[in-house]
Amino acid sequence: EIETGHGSFGLFQDVAGINKYLQDEDATRALFDVTQKTDPALATQCFIIVEDLLVARGEYALCLSYIPDRAAKFAGICRAWEMDKRFASGNGVMKKADFLESAENRFVEKTRQLIETLVGSGHKAEAEAIRDQAIALSDDARLKSAVTGVENRANK
Repeated sequence: EIETGHGSFGLFQDVAGINKYLQDEDATRALFDVTQKTDPALATQCFIIVEDLLVARGEYALCLSYIPDRAAKFAGICRAWEMDKRFASGNGVMKKADFLESAENRFVEKTRQLIETLVGSGHKAEAEAIRDQAIALSDDARLKSAVTGVENRANK
């Protein structure tokens, strides 16, 4: 279906999930290549599914091509974090330290991932600006070391 340009987000998500279970991330990466060629609009939708994989592989330029507005991307990360915190505070069952810690971890990891993408693609000043905005929201040590951590890994 995807190879003929008749795929869907759900189908891509299902195949990526199966590949992850089978520990065959290369197959998901190849499927994303096919999707980019046969259905660029679907590839844009599916980027969210492969973003972690692409960043882990250092494919920063490709990632950046799917993040045209980095400020909006960071704002979305912040909105998701705020929603998680509001949900936890308004839900007696979810008002647990574990859920709030998980929300904080998602915020930090997604922010670090964006920073890594920016540094890795030569946009260090923009990465530092996002890091500084994130630190103003959360005094997490992992945010403070985000830019230098990426640079240190790149220099090895």
